[in-house]
Amino acid sequence: MDTDIPAQLSGALFSELLKKCADAVTVIDQQDRVVFWSPSAERMFGWASEEAIGRKLTDLIVPKSFASCHHRGVSNFNCKLEPPAVKRRAELPAMCRSGELINVEVTVTALCLPEGDYFFGMIREVPKTDFPVGRKEVVHSSSEAGEFLAITNNEAIIMYWSEMATRITGFTAEEAIGKNIMEWLRPGFDNDIAPDEKIASWTGITKMLTKNGEPYPVFAEWQGRKGAFTIRSSPARDELSSQKLIEERARLAYLNTHDSNTGLPLSVLANDHASRAIALAAARNQTVVALFVDVDRFNSIGDHLGQEKSDFILKVVTGRITHSLRIFDTTFRSGAHSFLIILEHDISIDIVAHLMEKMAAQIGKPVEIDGETFFMSASIGASVFPRDADDAASLIQRAKLAMHEARKGGTGLYRFYDQELDQAVQTRISVERYLARAVDNSEFVLLYQPKIHAASQKISGLEALIRWKHPRGDIVGPGEFIPVAEETGLIRKIGDWALEEACRQLAVWQQRGYRPVQVSVNLSAHQITQTGLCAFVKETLQKYLVSPSLLDLEITETVAMQDFDSTVSILEQLHAIGVTVSIDDFGTGHSSLSYLKKLTANTLKIDQSFIRGLPNDVEDEFIVTTLIGLAHRMGLKVVAEGVEVVEQVDFLTRSSCDELQGYYFSRPVSANEVERFLPLH
Repeated sequence: MDTDIPAQLSGALFSELLKKCADAVTVIDQQDRVVFWSPSAERMFGWASEEAIGRKLTDLIVPKSFASCHHRGVSNFNCKLEPPAVKRRAELPAMCRSGELINVEVTVTALCLPEGDYFFGMIREVPKTDFPVGRKEVVHSSSEAGEFLAITNNEAIIMYWSEMATRITGFTAEEAIGKNIMEWLRPGFDNDIAPDEKIASWTGITKMLTKNGEPYPVFAEWQGRKGAFTIRSSPARDELSSQKLIEERARLAYLNTHDSNTGLPLSVLANDHASRAIALAAARNQTVVALFVDVDRFNSIGDHLGQEKSDFILKVVTGRITHSLRIFDTTFRSGAHSFLIILEHDISIDIVAHLMEKMAAQIGKPVEIDGETFFMSASIGASVFPRDADDAASLIQRAKLAMHEARKGGTGLYRFYDQELDQAVQTRISVERYLARAVDNSEFVLLYQPKIHAASQKISGLEALIRWKHPRGDIVGPGEFIPVAEETGLIRKIGDWALEEACRQLAVWQQRGYRPVQVSVNLSAHQITQTGLCAFVKETLQKYLVSPSLLDLEITETVAMQDFDSTVSILEQLHAIGVTVSIDDFGTGHSSLSYLKKLTANTLKIDQSFIRGLPNDVEDEFIVTTLIGLAHRMGLKVVAEGVEVVEQVDFLTRSSCDELQGYYFSRPVSANEVERFLPLH
């Protein structure tokens, strides 16, 4: 849907300011349709501007349970009744494109413009300190027990409303969520505790009004300053004994700080624990080590197994972690599938390495559930006080940084932090800052590397390879910016540009009289999963009047296996359009030929790691000739990548490889330079 942007919002200065704003910025009209969506909003929520504009905000980032609350807010916050200077601020959950829920602080301002009335929103992600992270275990416990439970955010807005709360009060979850709890507590309650910055906490019995107006006794806990309400039914229905009150508060405190599934303390306690350990170690001239452990590929395993079996696996992993440690080491649950461990008592680096190796081996043992066997692995990072950090927060952060670096090398690996990682982080931040503007500033360029028909030694196609002309003057290879683009969500925009540019260049060559050759374009995992990929490919081909048979889309074996069923479906749709598909880097992933049979692919590209040893490496010879034979039996064309010497050309030609690609024939060159390879009509 096309939606006009108000003139006041489309000026160059205004647009430039919003592009530089770190907070996500969006503007909606009174029908809830997005008319402005900033680059920061793209990064925060994963929706590109062109996808968001014209759609309802409810469909993009508002969780279903908050839809009615959002609609009420839009209706009540009327521009005609409130001057533009009036702002409203709230802390709410928001949904990203991936389905992940994040906590955000939203500041809304009414805009009364000549074109109409709008809502200007600034959105900032905030730590999940209240709900659901801080009180998730309370919700889980209450749900299992069928208890009355209501939980609010810092502004007393109801964010959770149990089924029993509906039965007792008569208010449904749809009526309750988004409402201020103070409206239903007994008259005068707000005067008693008046939740504000001055109150540290309040716990006691009060009464809540039901839908028919009758008071119902409840146990209320208010944690002031940064806290929120937790409302439960009163066990005595009028008064709790002192002992019961103490027990209830202790239980709530435990649930707020411990994971109900594994029994581990949550990471909210880790900083204090690490700080005490560091203070003691500093006085004794000893070391403290932080380990950050993250289970590899757990999201995909969890999607396959469901919540109950996923929880079981996490219990197993927890047991294996604690079994690997010393009795006085402390383990915390840090996230959905991550753990933080504090090692004390002057532990040596050698022992830390031994513990991490032992832990990786323990976690790597198979787990059996209902006849299925799962092989787990975890990436582990370590940082050491005082060598790497002198405070708890830095020690923990650098252990996490080391874990991410370990994962880059594969699964099941561990790594110690070093100062080079800090430099890598600074480099990544710099890349991300410049990358966000690169597409708009036309800083990308495609180079083309010829593919040669082995038998005739004539050109049979081209592979388009992206490069970035950095503003500082360097030509940056994809290895430096593609990982950052994938993490930030910019890969979709960059990938779409590359595909369209390749089609545009094909059209140019045809207009200049060159005989058409097929061009291969790489697709990332993000592009494969994006909605509308097939439609975009079809529209782009039609836009430049390019035959679908001239476009080949390459996906790596690893990408194909990430969500196999979805990939099969997408490739079938692309095949129906008429484009061909190549499986790139074959042999480096973990797929089997049975999976390969199900993919609607045309070409198999043998990874250069197998070509490099030819023709002297007997093992590489066997692998390559076997792959060529199997691929041909499956009706697939074979391309060998990384061909650099004439001996490799001769061997591959004798082995009936169809096409060859590599520096022996040409490095990747510009569109103008590659024309010397192209045949004329």
